[in-house]
Amino acid sequence: AYPKNPFTFLHVLSQLPIKELHQLKIDWFGDGPQMKEIKLLAEKINPHVIRFHGYQPKAVIAEYLQEADFLLHPSDKENLPCIVIESICCGTPVLSNNVTGVTELINELNGILVAINNEEELLGAIKMMVAKLKQFDRFKISETARKKFSKEVVGEKIFSIYKEILNESGNGNNGS
Repeated sequence: AYPKNPFTFLHVLSQLPIKELHQLKIDWFGDGPQMKEIKLLAEKINPHVIRFHGYQPKAVIAEYLQEADFLLHPSDKENLPCIVIESICCGTPVLSNNVTGVTELINELNGILVAINNEEELLGAIKMMVAKLKQFDRFKISETARKKFSKEVVGEKIFSIYKEILNESGNGNNGS
């Protein structure tokens, strides 16, 4: 469902040459009101390329991310998507639309960004991701992400904000 854009992705998949399509193994997570239509389209494209998993616990998704070549995140609008952060923390490069919240996370070292609803660009980016998979340094992607998003780093930032607020409120009360 909006803001995710699975239909653009499926349309782009249908444009891949059969040989390239057969090289892909796509694991699809999530559910929603559009899943019946999505599964019908996927069946028409190729019934063996996409495996649908529905909703899964975070630990299961993390295992798949660690094994995945890359995460494809087709979304027309975002804030700060956890799945993109989880992916780069696993060292898995990301292909996503160039939208707010993702733009701040993805760069040439950890993925590729494409314009929203630009099927030609998305098709080229999928091919480029497959071609340059070995160029991504998964350890460096993970290490860089963990320096920003590990629970220790985030916890320390939150703690420092609380300390700052408490110090400011303490100064405003003249010590009482």
